[in-house]
Amino acid sequence: FDEEQYHLSSIHPETVNIYVEGPTSALNRIPTSEYSIVADLSGLTEGSHEVTLIADSFPYGVNVTLEPSTVQVTIERMETKQFDVLIETTGTPAEGLRAGVPVANPARVHATVPEGRLNEIHSIRVQVMIQGASDTITREVKLEAYDANGQIMDGVIISPSIVSVEVPITPPLRSVPLQINLTGRLPGGLSVADVSTDIQYITIYGPQEVIDRMDFYEGLSIDLSTITEDTTVTLEVPLNNEITNVEPNEVEVSIDVEPTVHRTFSEVPIRMIGETEDTEIELTEPENGTVSITVGGAARLVNRLTAGDVQVILDVSNITPGSYVLPLRVNLPRYISLIAADELRAGVTVTEVAEEA
Repeated sequence: FDEEQYHLSSIHPETVNIYVEGPTSALNRIPTSEYSIVADLSGLTEGSHEVTLIADSFPYGVNVTLEPSTVQVTIERMETKQFDVLIETTGTPAEGLRAGVPVANPARVHATVPEGRLNEIHSIRVQVMIQGASDTITREVKLEAYDANGQIMDGVIISPSIVSVEVPITPPLRSVPLQINLTGRLPGGLSVADVSTDIQYITIYGPQEVIDRMDFYEGLSIDLSTITEDTTVTLEVPLNNEITNVEPNEVEVSIDVEPTVHRTFSEVPIRMIGETEDTEIELTEPENGTVSITVGGAARLVNRLTAGDVQVILDVSNITPGSYVLPLRVNLPRYISLIAADELRAGVTVTEVAEEA
């Protein structure tokens, strides 16, 4: 029968009695292992069938009687479903190394079982031992079908039954943003409009305690003093602070430049930070509590600035009662520079808040 589409689920009875009759010389010629009793299932499809048995390879002159002379067979249709290959690793790699995500090729296979058993298949998987491994493991493995209880299932045809598995063994790794440092100044009259990279994140390899401390990766810099127009450069990513490898090891950086324009923001309010409930702080100078600021940068950036993008900060953290003149700090968006401003100082009077009676 067609074993790709059907499955022989039962045959009853499984054994028969054979009675042979004939001359002694003929009976003595009956081989002990070569004869067979055949149930011919050719052309049968799903269902129950009564099949007449055939005695085969008996010598001439021997009369063979079978008891019973027929058997009852049940044939079921096969069902097929595609499954992802799951790879389980056991053990741990060599000290200081980690196992990456295992990959199977092919990643999906077909499982075929008799009709009604398809839902019993929970997964198609294989276990790979990585204990003490110091390099990437690549091997051919045989797949097994498992039920929901984690038991290997019999009678499941998996195609292909053997796949190639790769388990990367590498130092600890982490993906972090890449930071480009700009040094020097553009020639007069030019400003940076944009700096972009072909990648935003980089994968770093190294000791776990080292990469855990890195929120971003630095060490790449571009000298703006050599740039006079839109420029694209390729930088090699250095290995810093015990980092053993980086991927990728090169980054392409594009720098857009434009003529510098200026813009003035009048009456930018001074924002105090660091105030506490124990003191009361009065801003005495400037009287109106604002500062005039002139900024410069590429036209596309300066023209879309809002009042909220330009901040003047007065830090009064840990200040004690008294009168002070304190510096002001100007916070500006990236690639925007301070051109001119009123005197960046402020006078304050600090008094202690009286306790309520």
